[in-house]
Amino acid sequence: MEGMPVVGSPVAGERPVVGDLRVAGRSLDLAQRPVGSTQHDLTGDGAQDEFRHLPHLLQRWRGLDVGPCRGVSARPPCLLAAIKPRNVQRERGRFVRAGFAYNPRFEYANPADPALLARYATPSHCFLPQAVSILERTLSRYGSYEHFEQDMGGDVLSPRRIWAHVRTYMEKEGCLGEVVVSLHDDLLSRASMTVQNGRPTLCINTAAAREHWLEGMLQHEIGTHFLRGLNGARQPWGRPGGRRRFTLRPANPTEEGLASVHSVLHRRDPLLWRAALLYYTINRAAHLSFSALFAELGRFVRDPSTRWEYCLRAKRGQEDTSVPGEHQHCVKVGRVRLDESGCTGGAAVSTLTDELVSILCRAVATVVILHCAVNVVT
Repeated sequence: MEGMPVVGSPVAGERPVVGDLRVAGRSLDLAQRPVGSTQHDLTGDGAQDEFRHLPHLLQRWRGLDVGPCRGVSARPPCLLAAIKPRNVQRERGRFVRAGFAYNPRFEYANPADPALLARYATPSHCFLPQAVSILERTLSRYGSYEHFEQDMGGDVLSPRRIWAHVRTYMEKEGCLGEVVVSLHDDLLSRASMTVQNGRPTLCINTAAAREHWLEGMLQHEIGTHFLRGLNGARQPWGRPGGRRRFTLRPANPTEEGLASVHSVLHRRDPLLWRAALLYYTINRAAHLSFSALFAELGRFVRDPSTRWEYCLRAKRGQEDTSVPGEHQHCVKVGRVRLDESGCTGGAAVSTLTDELVSILCRAVATVVILHCAVNVVT
């Protein structure tokens, strides 16, 4: 769609943008050890031309300011690459052998700038009651996180079934052949959208690919991040320095929050458990050591591997994790902004209500950053 006007009122603090907007996308109907990775580019036999209609996608994607952790570049590593420890498995082994009483000491190939880390070192605590309410309601319904994960997420998929699901999703979105898919068993997150060797690449953690949750993961990474990046590159502010020229704030905080909602939008019971637990973990990490944080998460999660995952995400960026602190604050800002819109009088939002979905739709239409939950057609 070309010549699409801005819909709704501008986001607070941003100047209205005048000019043509161009949007690509599809309307919606409302135990670990690294063994390397495998990948498909889904561009071989069977990738029909009708599914490859996004014009000059790679050229536009390469022009995005996505940071060098996404591929080979002379620029310094982006934050998420810089805070990924290189000795995770070794420290995990020590942690387990010590009976979960050891505080890991992480090493980094390219440590992040301390000044940059300091920007994300002071989390807000104002939504802690809402996060706890979401977690407690989930436990009251399902008894434990493990039961919730099995009942709602289903079985972990084999690589063959992951490929099949991803291919079907890409055909539905009209981007088959445009994204390389790489499977890993040592990712710190459940999935990530990156650029490797100049190609848009979706990395999926095989241990997290469950039959009922995989599509939500794809909606998060491809349906939000990938298409927002593509659409953003086609806008007047898509060139380097364009967002500053139009006095637009960074897209990532809002985009990350919307992506989180997008990932659960079509679930049978769309509880924002992971967002709530990560928010809780990050806030407690600011006051606790790694081992103390691990013990505290036992209030909501029994599985040691799941607790390790959340503690690692909150504490990555630190070398000595016996010191209180966290550097993952940036990932929850967008989710909190949605909560601010959806909460009235301090009421806890534990499921996606029609009102919150309506707020989501208005937010998407206002900032025009993705095709989730609005009738945007190519």
